[in-house]
Amino acid sequence: MSCRTLLLGGSGRLGRELQRVLDCDAPASSVVDVLRPETISLALAQGHYRVVVHAAALVGVRPCEDDRARAFAVNATGTLHVARAAARTGTRLVYLSTDAVFDGRHGRYHEDDLPNPLNCYALTKLLGEAHARTVPEHLVIRTSFVPSEGYTYPRAFVDQWTSRLQAPVIAAEIALAIRLELTGVLHIGGPRRRQIDVAREVSPEVGETTRAATGLELPEDMSLDSSRWQAIKAEHPLTTEAS
Repeated sequence: MSCRTLLLGGSGRLGRELQRVLDCDAPASSVVDVLRPETISLALAQGHYRVVVHAAALVGVRPCEDDRARAFAVNATGTLHVARAAARTGTRLVYLSTDAVFDGRHGRYHEDDLPNPLNCYALTKLLGEAHARTVPEHLVIRTSFVPSEGYTYPRAFVDQWTSRLQAPVIAAEIALAIRLELTGVLHIGGPRRRQIDVAREVSPEVGETTRAATGLELPEDMSLDSSRWQAIKAEHPLTTEAS
């Protein structure tokens, strides 16, 4: 057996970074497809994995609003398939969720704050969380990131707050949380900043825009309180330094 971790969604931006820091198998979606539950069951049965990291998703508010059926299929039903297979095989499930599950009314959200999704993407990811939490040994990580190679869009919001960090940093933090075998819900993020400031760290030329200009319902403040995670890292200094 080459490793004890199966990564789903390894072709995505965060998935590619996770492959750099995790000893994992990351099969293509043509091989292990969250919409084909038999492929997940077969992979877990044959690989005898200890952990499955579920990063496969239809990401972004606009794509999910444009194809709601696919959003629910991939993000909600797909996660149900993963959760059922993990529960049957006794595999620990790490589900990567999003800060978008909150309505953004106050920000600096704690793990026990009540989610209130405003759009299809957020709702489907929250449903995914519910499915993931049915697995006896699970970890739901809420986080958000910006690609280190450049911002995804030509403009960024001046009226939205976030705790995004660059993808390689988030991937390393996730890998550490996995190694520590944490369970429950965990927030991983950085300081509360405007989206435009985060974007210009990786792409200084990014222009300005507002949430209203999109015509979408978007949270104002999606920043996460990561104090639980910081306290956990402080309790494991040798593990943290090794990462």
